[in-house]
Amino acid sequence: GRGVPRPSIHWRKIGSKVKLATEMHRIELNEDIKTNSEVTHSTLTIFSPEPPDAGLYECIAVNEAGRHSKSAKLIVEFGPTFESQEMDVQWSWDQKPVSLSCVAKSVPDASLTWWVGGKQIGRHILDKNFKIRGLGPESELFILPVSDRYYGTYECRAENKYGTAVHPIQLAVAHPPGQIRQVVVEKVTATTLHFRFVPPED
Repeated sequence: GRGVPRPSIHWRKIGSKVKLATEMHRIELNEDIKTNSEVTHSTLTIFSPEPPDAGLYECIAVNEAGRHSKSAKLIVEFGPTFESQEMDVQWSWDQKPVSLSCVAKSVPDASLTWWVGGKQIGRHILDKNFKIRGLGPESELFILPVSDRYYGTYECRAENKYGTAVHPIQLAVAHPPGQIRQVVVEKVTATTLHFRFVPPED
């Protein structure tokens, strides 16, 4: 920053309420004051940056005459994870069409592929009962399970230049429950009737 009198300089992360100075174990702030000059160079260094560090940072110079700021965007790249993935199992019955969904988080975005039995669907396995929509960072696999061989464990594989992650999703057969075996009356009063069901065996 340049100014007379010499400005004070501080940094902040836009959208964060945490002061950068409170994380001194990973963040270093340096000022280089040029002798016989009104110029002050301030440097913000983040050691071992992590995904939460990504965002917009602002350098602010202030003196009695006013305020000036400049911002810069930090992008932290990392390999794929499935921390936002919610589906672990899906159910189908009587050849009911079903979809498996997969969401990978990474920078840059990961490419997604679907695998079953160690073979890639759409490459090693060409089957009209499989359809894929989306190749990353989100993807859906549509399955028409016309026989029992379609049930089992599928894998969603996410890959970018930093690595590969795999998330298994089970496609399982759903069966209707059996008939209730018995209704047992437990207590009768003038105004209420308490009873319980004996559940089916399966």
